[in-house]
Amino acid sequence: MFATPTETISLQEATAIRRSTAWSESFLKENERLVKQMDKWISENPQPDYARGRQAEAGLSFDSEEFAGKITAPTLILHGEKDQIVIPENAEMLLNTIPNSRLIFFRNSPHRILVERHNEVNNIILDFLTEVETGSYNPEPKKIYI
Repeated sequence: MFATPTETISLQEATAIRRSTAWSESFLKENERLVKQMDKWISENPQPDYARGRQAEAGLSFDSEEFAGKITAPTLILHGEKDQIVIPENAEMLLNTIPNSRLIFFRNSPHRILVERHNEVNNIILDFLTEVETGSYNPEPKKIYI
């Protein structure tokens, strides 16, 4: 995710590393134009090195387990089953820590489920909000694979 060109890694290699951790192979093949547009946008709007470093540091050192257990609102957790950036065990930890939660794992999906599976994600979120709004929310089954 944080791969950038260096003396030993070319721009093409850094781009390939970022792509392989964020996207599924099938999505890359079927959406080459979109992925190239996103790569272009990323290269034209680079994250500053200090911000990338702080984001990486926060990801490695932040522990929300103590706070997550205090969440009482109905909570929907969405996660790619093949996410290499935020490991699936983190989603499991949230599910086991947040009392009124439901976890939906997207089968064979990497980190960018919001893009790759946008229609499903949007429908799941809308259904969840409707359940909460109408009072019919029930976190069971706690874990669902789609």
